[in-house]
Amino acid sequence: MELQAMIDRAREIQNLYRAHNEAAGEKRWEVAQYVQGLVSDVGDLNKLILAHEGHLTMDGVPKKLEHEVVDCLWAVLVIAQELNIDLAEAFPREMDALRERITK
Repeated sequence: MELQAMIDRAREIQNLYRAHNEAAGEKRWEVAQYVQGLVSDVGDLNKLILAHEGHLTMDGVPKKLEHEVVDCLWAVLVIAQELNIDLAEAFPREMDALRERITK
C-alpha cells in the first residue's frame, strides 16, 4: 500500500472513530489525545517485545505485535495529518538529513 493510501485509510478510520465518539457523547480527540494514545500503544508494544524476546509469557504474541505496530503507525499518520505535516515530503528529507549526519 502506498503512503497516500495509508494516510487516506487512517483518516477514514479517524472519521469513523469521531462519529462513534460523538454518537456516544464523548469529547472529540485532538492532537494531544492522539499522542497520549500513541504513548499507550508504545507501552503495549514494549510489553509485547519483552514477550517476543522471552522475558514475559504471553499468548498470541506475533498477531498482537502486528496489531500494536499498526496501531502506532495509525496514530503517527493521524498526528501528522492533524499537524499538517506532509509525510511524503518530510520523510525523505529527514532520512537524508539523518544519513548525512551518520555518514559524516
